[in-house]
Amino acid sequence: MGDGDAVFSLKALAKKLDLGNHVGFAGIVHGNDLFRYLSSADICVDPDPANAYNNRCTMIKMMEYMAFEKPIVAFDLPEHRVTADQAAIYVTPNDEHAFATALAQLMGRSADAQGYGSMRTPSH
Repeated sequence: MGDGDAVFSLKALAKKLDLGNHVGFAGIVHGNDLFRYLSSADICVDPDPANAYNNRCTMIKMMEYMAFEKPIVAFDLPEHRVTADQAAIYVTPNDEHAFATALAQLMGRSADAQGYGSMRTPSH
């Protein structure tokens, strides 16, 4: 969901990899549609990179994810720590490989697994 800077390259990559039957792009979603998507999500992500703005900006999506009690993977940004505290799995800022690894580890856990915070990677 959303309309970030990478949406066009992600759509092109999904097409190149022939993932059309597996990947969807909902765009910007509001109201009941947002609630429907979030309530059915297994994992939520905040891939916003570290920069002067994001380091000090509370992302509304983080609070929405927590309201739905979803596991979250995010870069370890100062404001993410303030907002989500122990409700997220944090990875080294701007390290896409670490982000993907955390997602893969979380996908491998059972639905009733506890202690998402125990999967955190060290912050730098």
